[in-house]
Parts: sequence; structure tokens; C-alpha cells
Amino acid sequence: MSHATTTPFPSGSARPSTNPGRVIAGLLLGALCGGVLVSGMVLAMALVQYDPMTGLAFAAVALPFAVVTWLAGLVVIGGPIWCLLRKLNARPTRLAAAVGGIVAPMAAVGPTMVLTLGHGHGDMNLLLLTQAAMFAAAGAAVGWVVARVAYGRQGGAR
Repeated sequence: MSHATTTPFPSGSARPSTNPGRVIAGLLLGALCGGVLVSGMVLAMALVQYDPMTGLAFAAVALPFAVVTWLAGLVVIGGPIWCLLRKLNARPTRLAAAVGGIVAPMAAVGPTMVLTLGHGHGDMNLLLLTQAAMFAAAGAAVGWVVARVAYGRQGGAR
């Protein structure tokens, strides 16, 4: 059975390592976490406008799409960022949460914000800023989950 191990560095500190199985599990659980969070956002927004059953239906339909979208984002966008951070020996879960909190709203809401902000759409600006904040929180949670699963408890020690 393979477990995450630590390798000593010249500074005397130990950096956690991982294996492909843990990385894949981290990505899958991170995508599931993101999907559940987005589905919850859809439910909350739908409850404001519709009855509870309609809100639940919207959330149920959103869940599989959100999971697939988060997984694609984690692989296509998060993967290269993770590789860069790994080369720099930066592996704590707090850093992964911070990166997720920055990258997720940029990917999810950023393009629309660039086209809309500053063009006199006051209500739209508030909506987009609210969505960016929600995706920042979701991205931070997903980043934390991925790193925690990929590196185990020791990955969060720093």
C-alpha cells in the first residue's frame, strides 16, 4: 500500500509528496465538491425566484454539469498551475485554496466581467461581483480539497 511520504530538503524541512492515485482522487473529489457548491448556489438563487421544488429541480440538473465543468477546469487550468507550484516546491493546502479562490472566479465570471463592467450596467455589475465572490469561495474550497486529498494531512501543515 502506497502512502504519501516526505522528503527532506537542505533547510531541514520536510515537503509532502504524493502519488498519481492520490492526485486523481483529489481531482475527482475537488470536482465533486465544486459541483455540489455550484448546485447549492443554483438552489439558493432559484429559491429566491421560484418555489422549492423548482429550485431543487434546477439544482439537480445543475449538479452533473457543474461536476464535469469543475473537473475540466481542474485538469485544463489547475493542472498546469499545480505543476508550476510543484516545481517551485510550494505544496500547502492554504496556497491551493488561495490559488483556487483567485482562478475560479477569473475562469467562471471573468470574461463576462471584462465585457460588462464599466459599461453602465449597474445591476449587472452587482450581480457579476456577487457571482465572482461566490466562485472565489467555491474555488478556495475546491483548491483546499484537492491539495488535502493529494498530499494528505501533512500537505496542510504549512
